[in-house]
Amino acid sequence: MQQCDIPVSAVLDPITYDKLCILANEYETTKESLVHFAVQRLVSDVEFVRNLRTINLRPNAGTHSAE
Repeated sequence: MQQCDIPVSAVLDPITYDKLCILANEYETTKESLVHFAVQRLVSDVEFVRNLRTINLRPNAGTHSAE
């Protein structure tokens, strides 16, 4: 997997970056680790929704129509 070396401040608007700095300071962690956690959570949520769609698109096996 390729590492991305773009600074966090370059991809966030100033207000979001300020909030990120405040959170990093409040929780005594790095901005990068918070961004990493947020991206992991986003990817996990997207995969969850995709799995729900896959389940909903499958025909119901073993069910019969009322007609």
